[in-house]
Amino acid sequence: MNIKPIITLHKVLGPKIHLTTREYSVLQLLTSGNSQKKIALLLGISPHTVAGYLKVIYVKLGVKSSTQASLIGITRFGMRAVAH
Repeated sequence: MNIKPIITLHKVLGPKIHLTTREYSVLQLLTSGNSQKKIALLLGISPHTVAGYLKVIYVKLGVKSSTQASLIGITRFGMRAVAH
């Protein structure tokens, strides 16, 4: 008997997403509910720089909002959202 998997892991998770260490940190802080200003303060960079990282992250993730990016952070990277 030849049993084939119904769905492959690649189809579930989609293609690999490659983030730099800094991009990952920014996404993690965003997913935790921090504002761009707070992320900048926590990372010791300017809010403008955070906005630049977020633009790159959004493109890499194929999203248009922080909510969508956070959802991918949770589902694809196992990040935790924090209720405020």
